[in-house]
Amino acid sequence: MKKNLLFTIVISMLLAATSCKKEEEPAKMVDDSVPAGNTLAKGNFSGFQHSLAGSSSVVKDSTGNIFLRLENFTMTSGPDVYVYMSKSTTYSGSQSIEVRKLEGGFTDSNITIDIDNNLDYQEYKYVLVYCFQFSALFGRSELN
Repeated sequence: MKKNLLFTIVISMLLAATSCKKEEEPAKMVDDSVPAGNTLAKGNFSGFQHSLAGSSSVVKDSTGNIFLRLENFTMTSGPDVYVYMSKSTTYSGSQSIEVRKLEGGFTDSNITIDIDNNLDYQEYKYVLVYCFQFSALFGRSELN
């Protein structure tokens, strides 16, 4: 009887610990739907201070809305990580525009980000993944 009670307590604790870990993980913003339209520019990510891979593209749909699309996007998790469109290859507050905060890590994910239709993607042609808290550039993609 005592063995069964002890076994039940241990199993209950293990299940509780496992479920807490899952609840602590931030939700990933993954959207596999691809907006129909024309690809206006495209580039591939190069990782720098952290693991980062995939491609980025600017897509214009039939109604004129502009999207930033991250495809086959793989990134290690980090705190305070954002996607910026920038005029330069490095983050600068005056040269970069925040487009989305990323939470958690990603593996071969597709993410669609609605961006301002007036954003000049030819001027802001670098897509940066940057950790603001630690001033760390995860990587970048140049849109061509």
